[in-house]
Amino acid sequence: MMESTISYILLTALLGLGLPLYSLLSGGKRLRRLLEQYPAYRKLVFRQSIIFQWVMVALILLAMSFEGDPLTAIGLGFLSKPVWVAGLLALTALGIWGAQFISISTSKLPKVAAWYRDVLHLIPANRQEYAWAMALSFTAGVCEEIIFRGFLFWQLQQYISLIPAIVVVNLLFAGSHYGTRKRNMLLAFLFGVVASGLFIWTGELWAAMAAHILIDVYSLSRGKKMLDMQRAQAAELPPDEG
Repeated sequence: MMESTISYILLTALLGLGLPLYSLLSGGKRLRRLLEQYPAYRKLVFRQSIIFQWVMVALILLAMSFEGDPLTAIGLGFLSKPVWVAGLLALTALGIWGAQFISISTSKLPKVAAWYRDVLHLIPANRQEYAWAMALSFTAGVCEEIIFRGFLFWQLQQYISLIPAIVVVNLLFAGSHYGTRKRNMLLAFLFGVVASGLFIWTGELWAAMAAHILIDVYSLSRGKKMLDMQRAQAAELPPDEG
């Protein structure tokens, strides 16, 4: 069994503890109050999250390059196969295009609104915010899979067996979603277990990335549709189809 180097140990600690801590300090009630008081700040939150996640991935790639470890160790072997990269991008584009056709019946609107109650402050309110939120959905689908199901899972397996590694890495993943409340953290954990299974089954992260991106795009678009319908009802106007 390969022993982790000091750089990997430090990076594992940074990612495994830093991401949930970042979510704890920047999310939750504090973020909710901030966005309710200053809605324009939402776009900045999206941008900051995008930058933060890509910086974390860059640190992983730099560390692995420095240590001379192949990207296949964390499920990124598909990056050397243009057809798989193109397929992932095409699937993402298809998901974004299809999201515009999401519909919610008026009778189900209260139930959908109740489902999004805990994350209402994160739903984009206009087209510009929606574009940034879509970029964040893609970023999260790629970066969080590299960080959790890729690097952290790989490192944890140096010390513990398969099942405990799956549980621990996805508890950390759920913890990084602290600001979305307990129900969504539970859903994040369950999705993470499924994504881990996809990774173990395929040996690559592309399937988990695709599933992650599509789920985030669907959830985001459904929330935006719900918000548009609520506004349209309040103004007694037809909902914005864009």
